[in-house]
Amino acid sequence: MKSYEWIKKVRTALELTSDNQAAQHIGITRSAVSMHKAGKVKALNDGQCMRVAELLGINPAEVIADQHAEATENPALKSVWQNMAKTLSQSAALAVTGLALLPAMESASRIYIM
Repeated sequence: MKSYEWIKKVRTALELTSDNQAAQHIGITRSAVSMHKAGKVKALNDGQCMRVAELLGINPAEVIADQHAEATENPALKSVWQNMAKTLSQSAALAVTGLALLPAMESASRIYIM
């Protein structure tokens, strides 16, 4: 995913009205956002990835892997990073699904003795 797409995700998730507000939350300058938007900067650095993940409530490794995939020119390495990001994203989705099912599983496992 392009770095600016992560910035837009933060903006949407926090219901911000401007890129400048998103920049402030992430800890980057407005001009940095403009450079990401224009494609002049390919990826967020690891620290910025950590902050984006924190703001979105997701695993930082997912954002970091995604941005390393975006930044690398090596096709084999890009594939490794993309697979890692995809696996982390799927793992998070499974964990959320499991947590959502937990209350139903707990009530189904109760045994009532009269």
